[in-house]
Amino acid sequence: MRRFIKSLPGKAIGQMVIFAMLLPTLTLALIGKAQAQQTIQPTWAVLPFVVNPKAGGVANLGNIAADAVAAELARTNLYDVVPQETIKRSADTLGLALPVTEETSLLRLSQEVRASTVVTGEVVSYQIRSTGGGRQAVVGLNVSVRNAASMLGINGAAVTGRSTVRAGNASDETLVTEAIGQAAASAVATIRSQTLPTGTVLNTTPSKILINQGERNGFKSGQHVIFTRGREQVATGTVTEVEPDQAYIRPDRVIKGISPQDRVIVVFEPPVLVGLTPKGDPQREHVRHGGSNSGLISILLVLGLGAILLGGKNATSQDGAKNLIAEAELFPDATGDPGVKLHWNSDIFARANANRVQWQIWRSDFPDAPVLVVSGNQFIAHDVTTLSHAGQYAPLSGFNFRIGGSTCDVTSVPNTTLPTTTAGPAPGHAYQYRIELVYRLSSADLPDRGTTSSGSTATGSTSTSSTSGTGGTTTGGTTSGTGGTTTSSSSTSGTAGTAGSGGASDCFFLSAQTPAVGLSTPLVRSVGQSPAQNSSISKRTIDPTTTSITFQFSSSNTGGALLTLEYRIEVSLSQLFPRGGTILLSPSKISGDTNAVSVTVNNDFFQDVVPGTLIFWRVGVRNVVDVPGPVPDASGNRYIFGPTSQFVRAEPPPPPPLLAN
Repeated sequence: MRRFIKSLPGKAIGQMVIFAMLLPTLTLALIGKAQAQQTIQPTWAVLPFVVNPKAGGVANLGNIAADAVAAELARTNLYDVVPQETIKRSADTLGLALPVTEETSLLRLSQEVRASTVVTGEVVSYQIRSTGGGRQAVVGLNVSVRNAASMLGINGAAVTGRSTVRAGNASDETLVTEAIGQAAASAVATIRSQTLPTGTVLNTTPSKILINQGERNGFKSGQHVIFTRGREQVATGTVTEVEPDQAYIRPDRVIKGISPQDRVIVVFEPPVLVGLTPKGDPQREHVRHGGSNSGLISILLVLGLGAILLGGKNATSQDGAKNLIAEAELFPDATGDPGVKLHWNSDIFARANANRVQWQIWRSDFPDAPVLVVSGNQFIAHDVTTLSHAGQYAPLSGFNFRIGGSTCDVTSVPNTTLPTTTAGPAPGHAYQYRIELVYRLSSADLPDRGTTSSGSTATGSTSTSSTSGTGGTTTGGTTSGTGGTTTSSSSTSGTAGTAGSGGASDCFFLSAQTPAVGLSTPLVRSVGQSPAQNSSISKRTIDPTTTSITFQFSSSNTGGALLTLEYRIEVSLSQLFPRGGTILLSPSKISGDTNAVSVTVNNDFFQDVVPGTLIFWRVGVRNVVDVPGPVPDASGNRYIFGPTSQFVRAEPPPPPPLLAN
């Protein structure tokens, strides 16, 4: 045996035995490592939407909406989205008819598909509108994101979507499906931008629950929360005390007891879309919360009156801007780069220059941060395709995930650097813009004169306040003392200073987002190709039978989206194309082509021109879905105009020679 073990075959067999004994251990170690490296994504189930009777006409709208929202969620790569076939098969197994609306049935279905989050919704209404030489659909959706353990809302959106304008033979179903796809993209972008805070239970008592997250993560006194364990809801509660990195919650309804490691999720109620106006704009209904609101009404009445009389010092007002207009343009001039001009007005409650800190502008393709931040005294901004944007913005998380407010919880602007990927818009793509305002109020103008709900104040990062006086003290944001004076540097944020008698500090708030009235599409210029530059054109060389002339020019469809674009030809005897001296030729050309475009028009404008005169022409283009359209030219026409071309009215031919007698 010893000789065999020492022989070459014996050694080989021994090594194989050792490897066989170690193989199970190695396999388990490798499997464990691979599993540890896997990213576990939350499982979301998007159920077929309810269809409002007002939205009848097109079949299967609820399934179309669910498919569109599920596809947009899957595209983010942040969620494990349950396939629609699995949802339908599970509903059949449980004997449930889709769409499911009853809460118990929703709970059963979510457990069957093992989802942690359920998305439900409603197709509120749709319209088929005639516009821009074609037809367009407008659709309204309500989207609700619910915790699967409790069916309470934790996120959501109320949005509208518009299709591109298509020829008259396009079916209603095609138009509505496209509009639902755009609405779904807007809903998912909104949901991602307003994710609410979550936490984990650390310790429990019968009357107080301690969690591991606090003010820094967005928890705030008065928030309603649910406690979950796996896919089960175990309790509900209300946040009572908040510290920077922990919070205390009072249990309201205990179902299965609360234990350490249970999850805490803040309950969220989004606004509700109730319909569409005759023009296709959304009609929203603000969510009303339960409980006695007589005190709130009194506060709002006092604040509203004070805002009107004192120039807008109202922290509870949630609107910072109104009438946001987004118009395609060339920047900085007619030979510049494609871009979008944005201009707006200030809401009455934030109209004082001293109150406005900065405007933050969001674009639909970039849901994680604004793309532009401008000073509070500006009302115009330019989003240009060739510019990358930089700077700082104030995120919603820095305001405790709260819009507006009436308590001085934030005493400096919570600035965060814009992502390095914040680039300008791409030519040939349609965008929806939104704007919000960071504004400042004095604590003396608030109902509680600056007393914070948490008994603490934030510290500024860019400026400081100095204090002098005798006997001044500060507790919970309220200042007392005598003889104090306060001076501050003139920056957008700073430390909340303590003052003597009558002292006050700055408090900062974030307004709700105001959407632009419609879409805007930056476009490259369309360049004239025919008639050739400085060519000589006469009536005889145009077309003696139809008296028409054909213009040819390059396409502006460069973004790969194959937009439906409208082209128009302007002619003038002046290269400035003045109002009253410019003709906008008809008919226009609606095209989705990427090749050269031709437009044939009647040459009546040509007949009275003196031979030898220069005639200037240029091509204007716009996306037919843009509202209100590009920045108007001197004649008030809303198109992106290309470079000026010219041709000459030819001299008439000489008369024939006289015949000799």
